[in-house]
Amino acid sequence: MLNEMNFWLAKRTFGLRQRLAFYRLLLAFLEDNNTVLDAVNESAEFYGTRALGFMFRHWLRQLRNGAKLAEVVDGWIKPAEIAFIQAGEERANLAEPLGNLVLLLEKQDEASRKLVETLSTPIGYLIMFLTTVFGIALYVVPEFAAAMPMENAQWISRWFFSACEWLAQWGVWIVFWFIVAAVVSVSSLAYLTGPVRKALDGLPPYSIFRRIQSSYFLISLSSLFRSGVGIQEAVIATAEFASPWMKSHLRVVSRKVREGMNEGDALQTGMMPKDMAGEVQRYARLSGFERACFRIGNSNMTLQLDRLARWATFAKYFAMFGMAALIGTFLFAIMGVVAPLLQNKPY
Repeated sequence: MLNEMNFWLAKRTFGLRQRLAFYRLLLAFLEDNNTVLDAVNESAEFYGTRALGFMFRHWLRQLRNGAKLAEVVDGWIKPAEIAFIQAGEERANLAEPLGNLVLLLEKQDEASRKLVETLSTPIGYLIMFLTTVFGIALYVVPEFAAAMPMENAQWISRWFFSACEWLAQWGVWIVFWFIVAAVVSVSSLAYLTGPVRKALDGLPPYSIFRRIQSSYFLISLSSLFRSGVGIQEAVIATAEFASPWMKSHLRVVSRKVREGMNEGDALQTGMMPKDMAGEVQRYARLSGFERACFRIGNSNMTLQLDRLARWATFAKYFAMFGMAALIGTFLFAIMGVVAPLLQNKPY
């Protein structure tokens, strides 16, 4: 039971950051003329009795029994990462493919962090704005409406208080359906395929997802090419843990490769935006295609993240302006109620 729990915890703990840390350590050991066994043993000692320590000791036993690293890590890491290790072991030069894998995962980690940093601030401001709206609508406005009749209030006060009453009545349903729409939209990014998806791929957020995913695929493909992995093996390794949307395109790529098409023509599946696909097709006819894939993927990833940063900045300022406008309208609405009292106008 304890072993099963350790396996379960280790698999869920061995995420991107932990895998990247191990690959960096392994690369450093290999470049210092040490062995894979030494690096795994160092990791086992570092994690001690924790779940990852159990995992590394499990690996260590298998390596001492003569297993290769690619066999040992099977089931613990992604097939695309195993492809790098397998290619290095077959060429008796694990350091070079491992270096390519480290660069790939560093790029993925950098893109993930930048995406979270870009989106977290505007989302926080938007939540603050909605909280303020509902706070005023549910708690502040009813108190004023109960204390002061609205018959002779100014139009802005009557309009604002009526809008808040409507929001208090229907606001929960608005939030509910907004959350449902957001969940369905985000989920469909990875799962929606077919003609409907093809029509939506040119519109946000599908166009954003499409460019980021195809950029990362090109960077991954470049790293696999430089590590000695062919396109068919690279596609198979990538497809095993890919989203249904990505898999639908990779199946087409695999079929085209089997039919004898070159890499540039095989990648024309609609997975990439037209500008990216055109670049890939042109460079596929030239030497150094693997370097071109990295440049195209990296530049488009940077381009899309920069666009997201600009949109996030706009969303942040929109939320700030919305809060200022809401508070200003609220103050004018109060004045529209209080002004007749100050002028001794009866209600």
